[in-house]
Amino acid sequence: MTLALQVRPKIISTPEYPPSRLIENVGVRPDIQVDYMTKDNLLQLGKPYVDAFTAAIVDLITKSK
Repeated sequence: MTLALQVRPKIISTPEYPPSRLIENVGVRPDIQVDYMTKDNLLQLGKPYVDAFTAAIVDLITKSK
C-alpha cells in the first residue's frame, strides 16, 4: 500500500529512465555534479572540490534572491 510519493521540484531525465518528477525507481540524483576523484583534488586535500561546491551554492543563493 502506497502512503505517499516523493516528487522533485524539477523533472529529471536520466539515460536509464524516462523523464520523471518521481524519486521512485530513478533514485536521488544530484542537481550539481562535481568530480572529487581527480588528481588535483587529491593532491590539494579536497580544496578544489570544496571551492567548486561552495561556488555552486553561492551561485544558487544569489540567483534565488
